[in-house]
Amino acid sequence: MLKYKSGLLCILLITFITISCSPTETVTSSATGSEFPVWYENAGFTSDSVFFSAYATAVSSDSLKSISRAEEQARFNLESRIAEKLETVRNQLEERGSTYARNSDFILTLRNAHAPVETHAELSEGIAIANENHFRGFAKVSVSKDALGDLLEAGFAGKGSFWAEFSRSDAYYGELQ
Repeated sequence: MLKYKSGLLCILLITFITISCSPTETVTSSATGSEFPVWYENAGFTSDSVFFSAYATAVSSDSLKSISRAEEQARFNLESRIAEKLETVRNQLEERGSTYARNSDFILTLRNAHAPVETHAELSEGIAIANENHFRGFAKVSVSKDALGDLLEAGFAGKGSFWAEFSRSDAYYGELQ
């Protein structure tokens, strides 16, 4: 009887150790037959009434690295797409005769104001899909429109007239709200 209990205890201990040492990252194989998770947008960027989101994918032999690299690229993509939107606003202000929109200090302030987007964006989704000999990581990062407004306003600190003209323009609401 003691031999039976010892054997059972060994099996339970080995099972516990095996489970404890298992990786916790999200790894899957494509059950839907699609190469992409259902939440992934091939366009690379989306906007809704609350968030701006960017998407990316990366490949690595390590599942966590594939997700991390995809997240890093998605952060870069998000900041780049927001920068494009901000430049569109600036161009529209310039076309409408804004003297600030041509001012080099305004342009530098605007370009520096969106830099923190990469670090303030949050990972919304992340998954690694196992392929034959590698993992393909997918990531979605997002920043709320309210948080973006706060970041931009902080970037214009000390330049209230620049911020007022920029943030109160129709172009700003058209691109960023």
